[in-house]
Amino acid sequence: MAKNDKVKTKESPVKDKITKAEEIFVNELIRGKSQRQAFLRAYPEKASWKWASIDSAASTLLKREKVAKRYDALMNRIRAAELEKTKWTREQAIETLKGVIKRNVEEHEKIQTAVDDEIEHLLVKIKKNPRKAEEYTKE
Repeated sequence: MAKNDKVKTKESPVKDKITKAEEIFVNELIRGKSQRQAFLRAYPEKASWKWASIDSAASTLLKREKVAKRYDALMNRIRAAELEKTKWTREQAIETLKGVIKRNVEEHEKIQTAVDDEIEHLLVKIKKNPRKAEEYTKE
């Protein structure tokens, strides 16, 4: 039994490793290829098969535990990287929007102050010379 246990231990890692063709298949899927396209890229010798057979084989291949695990691992890595990129972009966008809003408020306050000053100036002119009130407001 001890020999069998050792054999099982040695075989397990080999079973968990994916073949070169399986790696190509997974990488093609990650790149956005269809299962059929990925399968044909990984197994070009199967190009003479009927499409239904290729599709079935590709589906079966992706359902293999070791292939599915590799696919999930790569997709999770891509998703994590994308999440970090998106997270940074969101934070950067929020900071940028805060700056834009602050500048808009400052500009609005400056414009309002200028309008108020102009009204004050016109009121002073009108008080000094009420007959020219209409003339002053045309400026």
